[in-house]
Amino acid sequence: MKFMRRWLVVGLALIFMLSLSGCFKARYIINLKPDGTAEQKVVMIGNAYLQERVQEQREDFKNDPDMQLEDYAEGDMSGFIATKSYKKLDDLNSIKLFGGDKGDRKGIQLYQGWFADRYFVGTPLPSMLHQQGQSQANVDMQKQLISQMDLKFELHLPQGVQVNAHNANDIGEDRRTFIWGLNLIQDGSIKMTATLWKKDRIIFTAVFAVFALFLSVLAFWKGKKTEGDLQAKWQRVMFSAAGVLVLILALSAYSYLTIPLTAPVEQVTTVVVP
Repeated sequence: MKFMRRWLVVGLALIFMLSLSGCFKARYIINLKPDGTAEQKVVMIGNAYLQERVQEQREDFKNDPDMQLEDYAEGDMSGFIATKSYKKLDDLNSIKLFGGDKGDRKGIQLYQGWFADRYFVGTPLPSMLHQQGQSQANVDMQKQLISQMDLKFELHLPQGVQVNAHNANDIGEDRRTFIWGLNLIQDGSIKMTATLWKKDRIIFTAVFAVFALFLSVLAFWKGKKTEGDLQAKWQRVMFSAAGVLVLILALSAYSYLTIPLTAPVEQVTTVVVP
């Protein structure tokens, strides 16, 4: 009898897992913009067996008055799309994916400089498995259920961003979309470092520095060719232009060196994926 009961439980579990095949899909999409603002979009759909869970998530998003919700369906799965705009990244870091509901607000860090902005993206993805005190059969069943979930995180970077390092699973054709698969059977993480060079400011600063250098050289040459008050005037022009040049170089060095090469603070330590 025990043998039959055991196989009955296993059989029902297999039927349940087969009914969940392709059961749940979620996309966590973040679009970073050059001005430091961002947009979050969550696409969440499930089959008939998981509509209660999908609707629970929808109700959570409804609690945010700034969240825009719309119905969405793919094949036999239905759900919703939730969209929200953020005026600054500190607000974006409050979402569950970056552990914001636990008090950590470091999922995306942006350091803005005169010549460049640097992005640091990082969050751990702890396993969803509960193994302590569980039998191997239960652990294997959990792995099967988790593997049926199609979870992905997409990060869209601004035009012109240079990615220095990342551990994404896939890159879009535009080379600005990075995709991580969130198959949380094992511990994982999301990591990226990227730099947005501001070419217009670099060109403007370089032209201004060249002009200051040219003016200081011209004033020095003119000062050697003249005497009296006119020589004193050209010397003042030379020192002023040289001072401006030194100031430009100093500010340029400061702007570049104050942007960290690596994340200066520890990334988030918790993550919650619905």
